[in-house]
Amino acid sequence: NPAPAPPAGSNAAMAPPTPASVDRTRRTLAMGAELPFHRFAQGDMVTLVEGDEWDGNGKGGVQGVVVERAMHFLKVAVDEDDEATLLDARKLRMDLSANTITHDRALAALVAFSEPGGMPGLAAAPGGKRLSSTAYAALQRALIGIPDGDGTLEAIARVPPPWGGKDALARTLSSALKRTDHAKLNPSQAAAVKRAFGRTLSVWQGPPGTGKTRTLMSFIEGAVELARAQGVTGKKTGPIVLACAASNVAVDNILDGLVRERDDDVDGPIRRTRGRGEGLKVVRLGSPAKVQPWLESHTLGALAAQTPMGKKAASLREQARGDYSPRGAAARRQAAGMERVAAEQVLRDADVVCCTCVGAGDELLEGFTFRVACVDEATQAPEPVALIPLTKAVAGVLVGDQMQLPPTVTSRKAESCGLGVSLFERLERLGLTPDLLDRQYRMHPALAEWPSKAFYGGRVSSNPTPVDRPPALGLPWPSKTTGQYGRIPMAFVEIDGQEQRAPDGLSVLNEAEARAAVAVVETLLAASPRDTLVDGMLSVRSPGDIGVIAPYAAQVRRLRELWSSSSAYASAPSDEPGWGVDAEARAERELEVHSVDGFQGREKEVIVLCTVRANSGGSLGFVADDRRLNVAVTRAKRGLVVLGNRATLSSDKTWREWIRWVDKRGLSVKASDFL
Repeated sequence: NPAPAPPAGSNAAMAPPTPASVDRTRRTLAMGAELPFHRFAQGDMVTLVEGDEWDGNGKGGVQGVVVERAMHFLKVAVDEDDEATLLDARKLRMDLSANTITHDRALAALVAFSEPGGMPGLAAAPGGKRLSSTAYAALQRALIGIPDGDGTLEAIARVPPPWGGKDALARTLSSALKRTDHAKLNPSQAAAVKRAFGRTLSVWQGPPGTGKTRTLMSFIEGAVELARAQGVTGKKTGPIVLACAASNVAVDNILDGLVRERDDDVDGPIRRTRGRGEGLKVVRLGSPAKVQPWLESHTLGALAAQTPMGKKAASLREQARGDYSPRGAAARRQAAGMERVAAEQVLRDADVVCCTCVGAGDELLEGFTFRVACVDEATQAPEPVALIPLTKAVAGVLVGDQMQLPPTVTSRKAESCGLGVSLFERLERLGLTPDLLDRQYRMHPALAEWPSKAFYGGRVSSNPTPVDRPPALGLPWPSKTTGQYGRIPMAFVEIDGQEQRAPDGLSVLNEAEARAAVAVVETLLAASPRDTLVDGMLSVRSPGDIGVIAPYAAQVRRLRELWSSSSAYASAPSDEPGWGVDAEARAERELEVHSVDGFQGREKEVIVLCTVRANSGGSLGFVADDRRLNVAVTRAKRGLVVLGNRATLSSDKTWREWIRWVDKRGLSVKASDFL
């Protein structure tokens, strides 16, 4: 039986569930039926074992990776040699599988980071020899963060890399940047990019919507063009830039911007301006199962398969398909060796390698020294993980925002020892001042006003005007149409319902808020005609224009249950295989319900935020985290609906300031008057 739940509003630490307290109910589902709630996600490592029993030692199961997650199915990729085992099984059990790759690669990076000569350094001439094994490389000294004598960390960081001295840049940088869209960047973006070329270590702070990934892509293009201008590109030198991020989604965002043609739109990601120069050769390193389907053609495996050696390997695999004898296994091993040779050829010919920070520790990159390593989402990566790509480069650029989500550290002991402090934040604390990107392109200016004042000292201005971000049609926005912004597309809807503990005692939910959130979504979708401007307000196009954020897993689960039973859900696109809608189009049309963490770096036309907590004790838990609040209220472009309990939220200083700001503008409304 489950252990008794702590009282509502309690801050007491919750013990992990015991085997007896975990729901092990077995359910048989019809083919095509909606799956029950689960925590399997795209990219998760899993173990498949025949029967019902858990494979505790991990030796009897087949290892796989979740390729795709949808409402009605999970798609799992496994090694070809394991195919026969799975096909012969009558019943399969699937469990999350831990692996030590992250730990091992982070530990190796820490060793390289801490030892003299452990990180690469170049002589003055491009492509020169490594530094002495007894000396610390310049980037290594900057990352350590402890200056010599009376020096400063800033003085170490601004030491030019071997290829970035004043004389070298004076001759080549201007012409290199002309072959990119550097001229289209705003002043703060352009200044950050230009400064980074003359520094060993650069740190950029990008508040929500300020285009930090866009700016990073411009720098990457410029770095490649600069290398070309200095005559050091080609197969002999290998790739120029190692572009990384903490998550696969963020890596794909960088890759997408570098390889896809874009309309020249100030609000969209950076546009490739390749008409004046040679195109970038970009390779995505990592498991194809963890890459968005529409970007798979840029993965290392896909590109290697197009080489002569790769085609020979494919032919050999085809001949061995279905042959599980020793001869077939030998043929597959031979094919794997040929595929590795093909992959190494592709990497040597690349300009940019994109991968996660952990992916940068792949042995395929062992022999390469990159001119520069770029780390997006640097404030979300634990320091040992962020060091993995940086230990392979001569210069580094860290991009993030310490006012948004920190690294996720599940061990409280590790967090107390400092693992929860990112490399970005540590360097800032030691005196390295980040370059601030100070203009946001996402939000209606009224939605951006409070976060700018509360978290960035009012230094972030807005590019969109109220006309650029018309309020979403269908909701009775409480503000009047007068004033600086006209009708403000924001509402604080006061909900009377109380929070309750989930049955497992590990999470919190609020039924009244969940029902109100789904009602808001239904109201938005009922406004017709779709994508039409009416009285200065623009209707949403599909459920994909809307995001619902909840801080607790139980609330996310309940929201998804209510949405799946909603009449509006019936008209949403199906996710069943063979429906005829590709993965990218389906993702753009489905309602997304996630935690705050799931929406980091994302944006939607309209956001509905459930705050969940409603109790007499004024307990907010991690809802009181300023960084989570900042992320939650900065995802919406032209409509933000916050559902919450005024009394409970007011127990926190920052929430109290937000409510005061809302009240001053007449944006608060009772649920009965809004829905």
